[in-house]
Amino acid sequence: MGLPPSSSLATSTPSSVPVVGAGSIPRRPTTKEELHRRNAALIAEMRAHFGQEDMKFDEFKRYSAQFQQGIILPEQYYEGFLRLFGTGARAQILFGELVALLPDVNKQQQLAPFC
Repeated sequence: MGLPPSSSLATSTPSSVPVVGAGSIPRRPTTKEELHRRNAALIAEMRAHFGQEDMKFDEFKRYSAQFQQGIILPEQYYEGFLRLFGTGARAQILFGELVALLPDVNKQQQLAPFC
């Protein structure tokens, strides 16, 4: 039995176990303006998650750079994301948006199974 049609992932009860494959990737931006707006909103939300802990945001940026450069595998990137952002529904939404905004479609496809 699934969620009622009016439910959304954002309002469902978070799980203590990673929700692999339970969500979906939001649609890719169709304009540069939309890309910039969504990217700014995502960064602001991630920074808000960490509060005054700038070092954690810097750690997230290092993970992202390592993944984009092929230094770490998609699984390692996802595990690092979960360690920093948690495993709740909100983290899954953030991860889906992050994947949707990736400029490299190949990297996006590598992370899609975790959405």
